[in-house]
Amino acid sequence: MEPTPDSPTVQSSEQIDAVNGDRQRRTLVASVVALLVGAKLAVLLHEVAHWVTGAVLGHPSQLYSYAVEHTGTMTPADEATAVLAGPVLSILLGLLLTTWLPLRHTAGVWHLVWLWTGFASLQEGVTYLVITPVGAGDTAAAAEVLGWHPVIIIGLGVVGIAGMFWQARRFAVHMMRHCGHDRGLAWRFAFIPWIVGSAILVVIQLIDLAIGPGSTSVAENVIIVFASISITVFAPMGFIFWSRAKAEREPLVLPSWPIGPTVLLVVLLVTNIVLLLTGPTLG
Repeated sequence: MEPTPDSPTVQSSEQIDAVNGDRQRRTLVASVVALLVGAKLAVLLHEVAHWVTGAVLGHPSQLYSYAVEHTGTMTPADEATAVLAGPVLSILLGLLLTTWLPLRHTAGVWHLVWLWTGFASLQEGVTYLVITPVGAGDTAAAAEVLGWHPVIIIGLGVVGIAGMFWQARRFAVHMMRHCGHDRGLAWRFAFIPWIVGSAILVVIQLIDLAIGPGSTSVAENVIIVFASISITVFAPMGFIFWSRAKAEREPLVLPSWPIGPTVLLVVLLVTNIVLLLTGPTLG
């Protein structure tokens, strides 16, 4: 028996458009929130690594949302260790979270938070490698303190650039897995969230710098703001590889609004402010 227009198995073009529109809206909202949570978590954990390492080495360390200040005179070895602790933690954590995906089977919003946190963390470490040859960032500071050979410094930059494209290629697999060849959905999964999320992160960072201790230099402030954009750059770069990525289709199952991740985002933003105003000291 042929289905009729009144059959429940037949949908009109208007109904299909409405379903697709709702799916795209849910994907966009969830991805923006997940990006913001992931980026803020990645940065906070990065700074905590500096904070704890400095204290363990015997130097009382003060934690802010975007920087750590160590007191006392540090040996070159101690300074390099404390400085490199952040990028090392970012890279290791990022590799773990982007390789081990325990929430993938849920295809839900917390899976998105997990993905964005992992890729943002790894990207933070990779970005520091990229800017090492220009003398900026954590790895550049370690290179200066330890007197690394220019060949090593340039090599780190090359590794960082390669790492950015490697990140993008890996993220493209998730784009294909959750969006298929639907360009509109892919844009709302990766590109538009990057535009919106980066703008929000820059605004948040400027506010943080305005109310923070003000002990960072202009150059450091520029790097901090730049990091707000670069930390999730793997998302737009993913489109370089998206159409050729291979992955079995796993559509996302998302709520109308990601309440849990939104609450977590608010907690992270409040934590940022508390850290800026109090600068807790460890050690």
